[in-house]
Amino acid sequence: MLITLTAIFLIGISLKLYFEIEAYRIPINKDPKFIINTPIEHKQVEEKDYSIHYYTSGYKDSTAILLLHPALSDHTAFDRQIDDLSEKHYVISIDLLGHGLSGNKNTSDQIYTTFMHINKILDQEGISQIHIVGVSLGALLAQHYAYIHPEKTLSLTSCGGYNIHRDNKKIVQAQWKHNIGFILRAFISPHAFKVKTSDISCSTSIGKSLFHNSMKHFTTNSFKAMSGLGQVIKERDVNSYSFPVQIITGEYDLALAKTVSDKWASECNIKEVHLIKNAGHCVQLDNPEEFNKLLIHFIDENLFEKN
Repeated sequence: MLITLTAIFLIGISLKLYFEIEAYRIPINKDPKFIINTPIEHKQVEEKDYSIHYYTSGYKDSTAILLLHPALSDHTAFDRQIDDLSEKHYVISIDLLGHGLSGNKNTSDQIYTTFMHINKILDQEGISQIHIVGVSLGALLAQHYAYIHPEKTLSLTSCGGYNIHRDNKKIVQAQWKHNIGFILRAFISPHAFKVKTSDISCSTSIGKSLFHNSMKHFTTNSFKAMSGLGQVIKERDVNSYSFPVQIITGEYDLALAKTVSDKWASECNIKEVHLIKNAGHCVQLDNPEEFNKLLIHFIDENLFEKN
């Protein structure tokens, strides 16, 4: 028994050293010099055992844009969008459950309850309809909300996501195989985990740095919240949408991400499909100029509210 425990301890120490050395070799600026000029207001809605934190900017009487961030980060993953989007719109960015300041330590609620959190926020803000934008995990939750509330959805922009209404076992299995090493890092060396995750999420140095900064509140409780994704990703008879849909992927994202995006567009006759150059998985951080231009054009083309 003692020998077994000693072996486990030594393996753990060895892995920690390996992960730390690997992280040391990845250049990450942990204090990116990036300034948002637009005033941002920090707000929250209350649930029984926790609070969901969100942030608003821009003009309250303008069309509302809701931003849903990637897994493991927080609302600051959209820092490079705030100034441009807030010029003519009302922007809402959320810290998803188990992310940022929206802690989930004292609740059994899981990430699929995001649609309820969004409704509470919209009620609190007095907003009836939104343009919803999601990146990675945020793209899946954006689709889920639009599926439940198409009457509140003016448009949907998905970045680095896939169709949640199809059999995605192969995608989930590929992601699990890809992510198992990162999850191991999270428990053995949180520092190495954050560095490695930032490195694979973005392709540019400023993107990596900003993503790393967006993970500052990360804890392993995020994994507990995300275990509820099975309620979001289900095979459903959805072949078209009552609102405009835009799909965006990055040039340097995984080949699988591009393949599933093209398949989704083909199956559901989605015309707005874009590949952003010089960008990885988190296109909004790597190439914000091109991303913001595409997003603003798409939203401005679909400004009219539904009856």
